[in-house]
Amino acid sequence: KGRVLMLGALAGFRSIIGVEIDEGLHISASRNMEIFNRHAPLANFALHNVDIRDFDIPLGPMLCFANNPVSQPLFQQFVTKIEESLSAHPRAFVFVYLHANHTEAFSRRSWAEIDSGLLDNSNPYSIYSWTP
Repeated sequence: KGRVLMLGALAGFRSIIGVEIDEGLHISASRNMEIFNRHAPLANFALHNVDIRDFDIPLGPMLCFANNPVSQPLFQQFVTKIEESLSAHPRAFVFVYLHANHTEAFSRRSWAEIDSGLLDNSNPYSIYSWTP
């Protein structure tokens, strides 16, 4: 609903992009970001109501955050799409994965696990970096 986008803005990220397939969550995030933007204006933020398989991966350095967004087959397709983009246009890329239920998607050699563990003793997370 936009919380991670707001935290990214407060952390100083210059560009914030949200992708949500669920129209209701997208609308909630859009409203929340409009309110947030009135109090802490962002130079560059965009919200997309689209399937992650149809989202064009930006070409600059990126930190991607996902909170167990989709089923395993769809998540694998998304990670593969990211890998194809990174192979074609090498750049810095870090993937933060909360409720990391499909970590096998990062089993290729090009992903290096930076950290993993449990948040609040129950929610798994993993952080990966792309290493071409």
